[in-house]
Amino acid sequence: MIKIVTDSGVSLPQAIIQEHNIGIVPATLQFGPEVVQDITLTTDEFYARLAASPTPPIGRDPLIKDFLDIYEPLVASPNENVQILSLHVSDSLAATLGMARQAARAMQPHNVRVFDTRNVSAGQGLIVYEAARMAKEDVPIWEIEERLEAMALGVKFYTLVDTLDYLAKGGRISTITHKVGTFLNVKPILKVEKGMVSQYGHQRSREKGIQAIRQLVLDDVKGKQKLRLTVTHAMAQSDADALANELRDLLKPEVFMMTEISPAVGTNTGPGAVGVAWYGE
Repeated sequence: MIKIVTDSGVSLPQAIIQEHNIGIVPATLQFGPEVVQDITLTTDEFYARLAASPTPPIGRDPLIKDFLDIYEPLVASPNENVQILSLHVSDSLAATLGMARQAARAMQPHNVRVFDTRNVSAGQGLIVYEAARMAKEDVPIWEIEERLEAMALGVKFYTLVDTLDYLAKGGRISTITHKVGTFLNVKPILKVEKGMVSQYGHQRSREKGIQAIRQLVLDDVKGKQKLRLTVTHAMAQSDADALANELRDLLKPEVFMMTEISPAVGTNTGPGAVGVAWYGE
């Protein structure tokens, strides 16, 4: 039996997490003197606190103990031969994967295999969902990993950020870039590629930014089959719904998910972000 584990940076519908019994390893956020696990906050609660905080919360990646707290109950039954497939945010973006690998070594002789999704948020979610779906169908773990490797190299993920404030607060952009971009009302579009986040471009309005992402999807999926697609957002339900409805009508994806950007990622995007992750063969 294969059990799937991921980290709280993932963007997945709660219904899918529950249906496939996906283990979520939490990170922590520190708001001033208060330290909380990110999974204990709803997205509404988190973004309200983020907007009210003069400084962004300090995030801490999961520790080895946090992984063991998830892994150990999964292998506790003596009557089941359990393998754990632990899929996480890009190794280039966080220390999460390194902690997972150390925890996996501590779990020997139990079989815990750690996989770098080379992605984050909604892109990570597409890969985790694929693993969970295949595990439920009793596909051998080596075949799942082979499939995930292809997806990790092929998933595209673009996000429109509504404000530069949170990127600046988190030290992701310089003060000058923040001031100039805010004066010009720039809406940056971020992309995830080869495990790294970079700026793809920018638009001078939110509407143009969303339409630019829409066109990126339409151009990229031409000639591709078995499309998997996720629209994700941070407190931008109406914009996300409109984009999702349009893409579903045009592309009729085999897999579609609507998700919310988790607190672990939302500390950098802030509210108002809208993104699309997709993969086609």
